[in-house]
Amino acid sequence: MNAHPLFQQKLDVLNALRARSAAARAEFRSNSRFYVEPRGDAWAVVDAGSRRLHGQCMRYPEAVKYAEQLERAVEKRDGLVMSVKELGERMTRWASLLGLGIVVWAMWGA
Repeated sequence: MNAHPLFQQKLDVLNALRARSAAARAEFRSNSRFYVEPRGDAWAVVDAGSRRLHGQCMRYPEAVKYAEQLERAVEKRDGLVMSVKELGERMTRWASLLGLGIVVWAMWGA
């Protein structure tokens, strides 16, 4: 049974919109580390890479806010650069002497 041409045209438009929506969701998830999805009566905040659940909120705006906070925390953590200051020979000797003193003190006290 063939559908009416206008009805078929509307179905084609709807299918095209669904395809664009799916592509937009996939692109968004590939650019974001966390996303929000419905789970039961709540909204789940999920890690996009591992699909691990990070939290649930009852309201969508709260879930989005939490996902954004997680995003900022990861960016801040990834942006940290450890810098190690090279100790001079004199400081190394004092640190060694302190360590030796602690060992002697521990042995003497025992």
